[in-house]
Amino acid sequence: MTGRERLLAALGAAPADRVGWAPELNDYYFRARLAEAGREPPPDCPDKNAWRYAECAEMIGADCLWSHFPYRVDFRGTEEVVTKDAEGVTTRVLKTPKGELVERSRYDDTARSTFRLEHLLKTPEDFVRYRAHLDAAEVTADYESFRRAEEAVGARGIVSVHVPETPIMGLIMYHMGIEETLFACFDHAAEIRELFDAVHAFNMECYRVACAPGAPGEMVRPFEDTSSSLTSPDMFDELCAPYLSDYGEASRAGGKQFVPHCCGTLAAMLPRMKALPIDGIEAATPPPTGDAPATMLREVMGPDCLILGGFDPTRSAISSPAEVSEMVGRVLEEMRGDARFVLAHEEISPAAKPECVEAMARQVAASAIDGKDIAG
Repeated sequence: MTGRERLLAALGAAPADRVGWAPELNDYYFRARLAEAGREPPPDCPDKNAWRYAECAEMIGADCLWSHFPYRVDFRGTEEVVTKDAEGVTTRVLKTPKGELVERSRYDDTARSTFRLEHLLKTPEDFVRYRAHLDAAEVTADYESFRRAEEAVGARGIVSVHVPETPIMGLIMYHMGIEETLFACFDHAAEIRELFDAVHAFNMECYRVACAPGAPGEMVRPFEDTSSSLTSPDMFDELCAPYLSDYGEASRAGGKQFVPHCCGTLAAMLPRMKALPIDGIEAATPPPTGDAPATMLREVMGPDCLILGGFDPTRSAISSPAEVSEMVGRVLEEMRGDARFVLAHEEISPAAKPECVEAMARQVAASAIDGKDIAG
């Protein structure tokens, strides 16, 4: 079977030749691996980034799960100005109808990642400016761009539909930071609820376009990062669940499966998530980094939930190949015969040991079982 056939089989709870393996790949990691191998996209490649990601996944023996927007957004009322100074600090200014918003960030060579030095939103006045930024936005379909990504990935995997996360998670992860967001929920409750309403209205327009009749893609995957280390279970009930319910219903109405990316500490959230229109969970992380092994997800979420997870990605950087092989072998044995399970995890990082990644690939390849067994 191809990677695409294998992942589609998991979506449909159908037999497959082996357990699927759909790890996320750090941007630096997959570019470095391709550079080492001297591989470049062909000149006529319809989407070079999607090709690179899929090519690296194939190189390491994995199935590609790429993500792409099937729409474009025109922030008609906002002018964006981006500058970079001599110290490598990038300043992004959004000139909205209600005033300016400023964000500063810098790339760190050691971590090989970009860090925010100043978040876009800092005060209730900024909430008003950001609402004006969203109010003037126009969301239009860009299905051809999505199909170009699918063409570039080809038989190596599938392309999930990239859509927005809940308002509070967007603030925590991107626009405000965790401490400031959580304090604002209490100190400026009325103002932040108005902001959440505006963000949710914008998000629903994105889902409307992404899940319209004829829209491409089988899996809708917002990068929600649900975790009890970011919000309490009660806050999840109040500030995440209603929005996730709307997003799940919109996805299902479009004939797609709603599979949010949730990679944190999930144990306390799972009973709450089970009550929502969620068809699967991607990148669920076991201990020690997370607290939700695949067996727990299956027990709590029931037999129909698609589970993509089961491995702690930090282990590929700090454990031995033998230890990684044992960990992967154990979870594959625990989930043997589960047609709605795909081994998956957060990013294979630049620090991952090549021999550990190879050990994972060998264990996955050894998981080949007949259709009768995998169908349970």
